[in-house]
Amino acid sequence: MLNSSRLATGIFLIFACTTCTQESAQPTNSPPKPAATPPSLPTEPPTRNEQPATTPSPLAAAAPVATPTPSPAPSSIPTSAPSPSTEMVYPKGWKGITIVANYAKTTVDFLGHFTTTRNACGLEEYGSLEITFWNEFATKMNQLVTAEWGTLAQCYEPPHTTRASMDGTVEVQLGTETKMAFEAKGYYEACSLLKDSVFAKDLLLLFNQIVLIADKEGCDHP
Repeated sequence: MLNSSRLATGIFLIFACTTCTQESAQPTNSPPKPAATPPSLPTEPPTRNEQPATTPSPLAAAAPVATPTPSPAPSSIPTSAPSPSTEMVYPKGWKGITIVANYAKTTVDFLGHFTTTRNACGLEEYGSLEITFWNEFATKMNQLVTAEWGTLAQCYEPPHTTRASMDGTVEVQLGTETKMAFEAKGYYEACSLLKDSVFAKDLLLLFNQIVLIADKEGCDHP
């Protein structure tokens, strides 16, 4: 009798466990849980150059657009004006001059070359006149060829410098004859038979300058 009740109890427990297992395996009727939404990523702010598109106004579309004027190319802009060449004045009717002054004899020919028997260093020297001075000198000498000579001398004070001056005589070779253009009377006067006193003074200044040029040629003596 005892064994029969134990057997019945065991069968009941086995049946009960089988039922629980089947109930737990069956799906439930609850709705499925929605999938998780991923977090939204922050969008990048628009760059500074990006601007919202706008609709152009009719007035702005009708306005004319100014076209900038192109600047000239650097090569077309002149940097400096070309320097004109100096043309030489040629002698007309004279061959040269001889100046005896400043303890020296200085000669100038019709091409602008000069020689002196004594410069400031006491030496013989030679050279050529600078083109600008030569042109001024040759122009005056060309005028001397047709200048009027008188019989009464007019005297002028030559320019005096601390170095040298025309304190002697100036002879000019005019064609086949030689004339005394100036002759010094002492240290303070140089006299000439030229009638035009203004022209004579200008010529005396040029002769005095030749004396200074010859005195300085080849010598650094102060």
